[in-house]
Amino acid sequence: TAQIYDRSGRRVATIAMHTARWAATATRLSNGDVLVLGGMTAVGATRAAELYEPSTGAFRELAPMRFARAGHTATPLPDGRVLIAAGERAPGRYVSVTELYDPRTGRSMPTATGARRIFQTALLIDNGSVLMFGGRNNRRNVKCAIIFDPARNNYLDAGEPVSAGASTLVFKSPTGRLITHRIRSA
Repeated sequence: TAQIYDRSGRRVATIAMHTARWAATATRLSNGDVLVLGGMTAVGATRAAELYEPSTGAFRELAPMRFARAGHTATPLPDGRVLIAAGERAPGRYVSVTELYDPRTGRSMPTATGARRIFQTALLIDNGSVLMFGGRNNRRNVKCAIIFDPARNNYLDAGEPVSAGASTLVFKSPTGRLITHRIRSA
């Protein structure tokens, strides 16, 4: 189930979902709907996709993702698509192929190959690209950072995270230069 709370923190509704799971993503879309993707079920990772529509107060099933994954990220892009990256199919079996999911059509398309890790951080940056860093792989912290460019459907090496503050991230590029990314508020 999913639960809805009001602004004061009081539960106002419990809604049935189509797939029971954990380690899924729930991404708020620009129209207020919430896209729920993947996660781990009792039998392994799932490709399941559902959309919660506040107007109906219910979830509806969508076409599944291309790859089963849990512990992934789902980042809304300015054009309405959602970038799905990283995750694992089973313990230690990481998914490196990125997908672009279009909630309007309910379909996903594989794109570039990214990092093999779980529980990364993904942030939309000012130019519409997505910065991804951190996470874990084979029980070790991953220090690399990459940027997905949706216009070119490819990744760029963003270097290694050096520090993170409340509104800025600093990375050491492959050439040794320090690059600062400012996080803007939504």
